[in-house]
Amino acid sequence: MLERLQSSRLCLKLISKRFNVFEPFSEDTDYFGNPDKQWMLNLWIQDLDGLIAKLQAADIAVEIREEWQEPANGRFARIYDPEGTPIELWEPAPA
Repeated sequence: MLERLQSSRLCLKLISKRFNVFEPFSEDTDYFGNPDKQWMLNLWIQDLDGLIAKLQAADIAVEIREEWQEPANGRFARIYDPEGTPIELWEPAPA
């Protein structure tokens, strides 16, 4: 499956042979960083370091926290849409 996310500044190509998942969180979660934001997109990324470099070169802030990094599951970073909704970038751990 080939998906394209486009903006006036950046076009990302994401290729995945995986499936979509909806995962509910408890109402009082702070996982999204803002109690007014109760959902996020989670995008599978093949080269997180390369994508982070491209985003930063385009003056897009990228948030990385040590507590998000899970060796068994992979590496994570976040960007935010103009309304402050988080978009999680996930590079799965090697199989």
